[in-house]
Amino acid sequence: MSRVLRVLTVLMLSVMASPRLGHTQEVSATLGVTRTIKSTILSEDRKVFVHLPASYNTSGNAYPVLYLLDGTPAFLLEMIAFTTRLRNDRNAPEMIIVAIENTDRNRDMMPVVAKDLPGPPRAEAFLGFLEKELIPDIEKAYRTVEPRILQGKSLSGLFTIYALLA
Repeated sequence: MSRVLRVLTVLMLSVMASPRLGHTQEVSATLGVTRTIKSTILSEDRKVFVHLPASYNTSGNAYPVLYLLDGTPAFLLEMIAFTTRLRNDRNAPEMIIVAIENTDRNRDMMPVVAKDLPGPPRAEAFLGFLEKELIPDIEKAYRTVEPRILQGKSLSGLFTIYALLA
């Protein structure tokens, strides 16, 4: 096993093994913090992982925010690597990444009733959570600037298209 693969494996295992208590807690020095948002729109608590750029604590700058659907620690790590590569290869700006953990992916990402998927679809409510609860919470807690980016894949990619059209 290569040295890089061993480091990534240890990092991912340490993130998965970390306790998840409280409103905000350290996940890992590299990954960021876990925040719990009490959603009245969804009638549940939603967990998000917030990764701040390396220069956040020393620069005083505001940063664009990438809202990452299907937000697991592993997918967050993948997005950190991807945005770092974009910054190095394409001179993309540093950004805050907010990875949104799923509680019921099919319910939250589906805008309409679909055969073979349990309902009812709640994409409208999930979009309301993003717009009225999550984004304001992140913008209050961190120095942010436009643009806001919503990233999804597969079913959550369908949700990003729904969000664009809605």
